[in-house]
Amino acid sequence: MDGISFNGTAIGFIPNYYQKNPSIDGFMVDNVFHQPRVNADWNRDGKTDSQSDAQVGTWYRQGYQQYFNTMKSLIQENIIGEFGSTNSGRKPEYNQLLNGGFLEGMIGYSWSYETWAAFLK
Repeated sequence: MDGISFNGTAIGFIPNYYQKNPSIDGFMVDNVFHQPRVNADWNRDGKTDSQSDAQVGTWYRQGYQQYFNTMKSLIQENIIGEFGSTNSGRKPEYNQLLNGGFLEGMIGYSWSYETWAAFLK
């Protein structure tokens, strides 16, 4: 995997699928979080980085930022992100980056925002 990044590989779907299908009018990218969900070597220095480290979160969001900017340079349609939490959309790396955001399960579930954010209080 030396020299191969997720961004470089994942963006390959654009010539393979998007450009062959003119009916596509946008993309929705799922699971755009503000911190990674696992410990991993996020900066590829051979050491495991903690998922809760603030610097790791910044690297993680900067990776998404690069990914979305590359997508925007290749297509003209809308790009929507599904944010895994309300914290995700408020991070500076995501500010004004996408054409919109989607908050899955915003109301009506045991983990939805109204159960802990006290909208009516």
